[in-house]
Amino acid sequence: MSVKLVDLLVIGAGPAGLAAVLEAKRHGLSPPGVEENALPGGQIYRSVSRSPLADPGVLGPDYLHGRALVDAFMAAGIDYWPQTLAWQIGADKRVSVTRQSAGGGTLQIEAGAIVLAGGAQERPFPIPGWTLPGVMGVGAAQTLLKASALVPDTPAVLAGCGPLLYLFAWQLINAGVPVRAILDTAQAGGRREALRHAGGALKAPSYLMKGFKLLRAIRAAGVTTPVLILSAMSTPEDRVAGLTSGSDDYLTKPFVFAELLARVRLLVRRGQAGGAAPETKLVCDDLEMDLLAHRVKRAGKPVDLQPREFRLLEYLLRHVDQVVTRTMLLEGVWDYHFDPGTNVTDVHISRLRKKIDEGFARPLLHTVRGAGYKLGVER
Repeated sequence: MSVKLVDLLVIGAGPAGLAAVLEAKRHGLSPPGVEENALPGGQIYRSVSRSPLADPGVLGPDYLHGRALVDAFMAAGIDYWPQTLAWQIGADKRVSVTRQSAGGGTLQIEAGAIVLAGGAQERPFPIPGWTLPGVMGVGAAQTLLKASALVPDTPAVLAGCGPLLYLFAWQLINAGVPVRAILDTAQAGGRREALRHAGGALKAPSYLMKGFKLLRAIRAAGVTTPVLILSAMSTPEDRVAGLTSGSDDYLTKPFVFAELLARVRLLVRRGQAGGAAPETKLVCDDLEMDLLAHRVKRAGKPVDLQPREFRLLEYLLRHVDQVVTRTMLLEGVWDYHFDPGTNVTDVHISRLRKKIDEGFARPLLHTVRGAGYKLGVER
């Protein structure tokens, strides 16, 4: 078995592995990168450099930011070994690897130092009903979306806990898949235990704001699972942000447990009594959007829209006769909170206008010069 000598070996080409290689490169080292998958990026940035999705933006701006990291890695002249399995590390820092690509084989790498950046790994575990057709782990479903552009062809029901549950729900909605319900299985005791880490969470408020934005987008799509936010952020602005971002109630720390229990019981009673029927159709003149069936018609004729076009039209229909700016569209449709420096909104508006206005007597989608766009009938 041949032996290769290196000063540093990085195992894994996910976000941590990519960053480790680039940092080593800045210090004058050229460590080989060993990765089990065919493309760099790991689970977080899977296929970001060669996405099969027509619009990779459905996965969100955080995913797209990974493209810059992957591009820097590929441009750094690194000795990159994709489809390579590291299957043994000896006490003498000899790593046995098998390269599965063409011209590969098994060899040993003797390294002065080793960085293990294996990252997240999908491990199936048994739950009641996990072998039934149509049931799979959220991580596996997200991998199918990223790597193969595969999504459910029927409305989805998601169950579990943690941020990945809500992130994937948001990504499905972006991809045009209706989410029927989200069942959050986190136990109340676990949530109380997590509150002692609130101080650390407040050091990175941007992550809390991401949670608010996910809630707001999920609610806008008609998913109405009650949410009560427990937070150490107690200013009036914090409470308003939480309540307007999709939560049903907001309780600040410190709190009396009896008050928390009373608020939970109130939310349960509201759910049992039933509220206003959720909005399932949006209309502007003879243009109609069915949110449940995910269909659009104009004057009774079907209009075929791509997922991003559907979301763009939904946003405009929720703001009929109002001028919406490009910034509003970037935030509300693409969830971009920065200027991407492209004409992405203009391109999608142009495509949408052709589909809903061409061939009809009255145009509905109008450009307001110097301001933005407006959906409505010009009087």
